[in-house]
Amino acid sequence: MKKRRFIALLLAAMFGGPLPAAFAQQEPLLVVYPAPESPDDKRDLDMQELLKLALDRTVASHGPYRLQASEPMNENRYRASLRHGVKISLAWLSVTAETERDFLPVRIPLRRGILGYRVFIIRKQDQARFAAIHSASQLKALRMGQGTGWNDVPLLRANGFNVAIGASYASLFEQLANGRVDYLSRGINEAWQEVAAFHAQYPELMVEPTLMLYYPWPKYLYVNRKDRALAQRLQLGLTLAQQDGSFEQLFRRYHQQDIKRADFARRQVFCVDNRLFPDGFPAESQRWWFRPDESFPCLGPAASPDKKQ
Repeated sequence: MKKRRFIALLLAAMFGGPLPAAFAQQEPLLVVYPAPESPDDKRDLDMQELLKLALDRTVASHGPYRLQASEPMNENRYRASLRHGVKISLAWLSVTAETERDFLPVRIPLRRGILGYRVFIIRKQDQARFAAIHSASQLKALRMGQGTGWNDVPLLRANGFNVAIGASYASLFEQLANGRVDYLSRGINEAWQEVAAFHAQYPELMVEPTLMLYYPWPKYLYVNRKDRALAQRLQLGLTLAQQDGSFEQLFRRYHQQDIKRADFARRQVFCVDNRLFPDGFPAESQRWWFRPDESFPCLGPAASPDKKQ
């Protein structure tokens, strides 16, 4: 109990105000999160469970809550809604200088940064074509499919990648199957589950086994800049989940198989410069990021764009 009180006081100092007096709260706190973009979109089941975990850990200190999905929105729309404080309460977003400016962060890396380890979904008939790639310039000559409003589109274009934007999440897989793009760049937590989810429609798709991009791309919870009470509660809940081991258990349950499938040692890795990442980002938060091993080429101080393993 003393430890929890200490953490609460620390969070109050971090966010510049007292914790909310929710002990006598009568109505459950409504927390609205971004709904999936389509029925086949299973990317954020772990985020929903982690959000519930953080709120569960703080019921005793902050009172009851009720989780609700928003209406379906792409990232552009739910960022705009969150900025104006309407329709949603929070979002899990990748760290950029713009995101840090527009929203109030909760400084716990939700997936420990594994979204930055990128593998490719390709057509099976193109396996030999991708296996023959040995430089970033060869990869940049091909057309990459990305979604509307995805924050890493400017990052990739700034690094010389040829990016085509799909009208919707689901349409990206149709574009790839029909040859309008050459590959989709997906986080290791996304690629295999997406190939499985869309297998009935597009059985010709597969995860490419020899290549990888890496750029720092951690996701954090963000709330409206005026909602310090919710930020404090989430920070406390996630901190408690880290301390009791439930955060790591959830991470391993969702992503241990993805980490194993990624088979880092067998891949050629191209390091991409993330020019969107904010200067002065807290090092304390970065210590929670996942690292495959100390030999991974992109994580040391000498790593540079297009560095290859």
